Amino acid sequence: MDWSKAKTIFIVTFLFLNVFLFYQLMDRQEERDMNVLSEATIHERLEEMNIEINIDDSEGVESGTHLTGSVRSFDEQQAAILEEQEIEIINDVILYSRLDDPYLLTSSNMSASVRSFLNENVIYGSEYELSEYDEDEQVIRLHQTFEDIKIQHFDANRYHLEIHINDDMEVEAYYQTNMSLNEHGREQEVLTPVKAIENLFNEQLIPENTAINDVELGYYSLFEPIDDIQIFAPMWRVNVNGKNYYVNAIDGAIQN
Repeated sequence: MDWSKAKTIFIVTFLFLNVFLFYQLMDRQEERDMNVLSEATIHERLEEMNIEINIDDSEGVESGTHLTGSVRSFDEQQAAILEEQEIEIINDVILYSRLDDPYLLTSSNMSASVRSFLNENVIYGSEYELSEYDEDEQVIRLHQTFEDIKIQHFDANRYHLEIHINDDMEVEAYYQTNMSLNEHGREQEVLTPVKAIENLFNEQLIPENTAINDVELGYYSLFEPIDDIQIFAPMWRVNVNGKNYYVNAIDGAIQN
């Protein structure tokens, strides 16, 4: 073998590889710079229209995927685990519980108090997150979560757990449903909330003199269930003057 020639080929190949990696690095840096420029530009355009964004842009979510979900059935074995509760299973998929002794909640720290109740008294309790407290109806409503992101529905009145309390802020009963959830497809980059707002702005869905204070990432069902299987996509819910808009966090499409 001609070692001198082989050495030359190796050096040339190494140089080409370095050049290729350099250009790859430059392309990625340029893409990051363009994203920064794009967000700077949208902020300027929004400022011209007197549109304020009063949200935390550091959501900490960089990637996401679709989910598949199916409603779980409850059985008597699960019911037997729940001590000091009178359990009724409705149509296999709704668990109704009435506590033997009411559980006192702390109004000054409702979220932590509800969390303690869930951990101590509810099957899959760690999967739920407080969404609403209706003082008039004395009901606390919660959504199920996947990796701390709520599983939501375009119908705003659908929840996965409802806790009923009395006048003394004590839990007396609850209704529960639960879904088995799994990732579906590959992980993909998730839009920032500012990018979601920009998509709405470009479609002229955000009028002048608007303050945007309520933006939340959630998983929403795209279609009606097929053979009891639902498909969920990560979406930004953006509230504009009391109206909710939904922007797909992966492809940026606005859902009607």
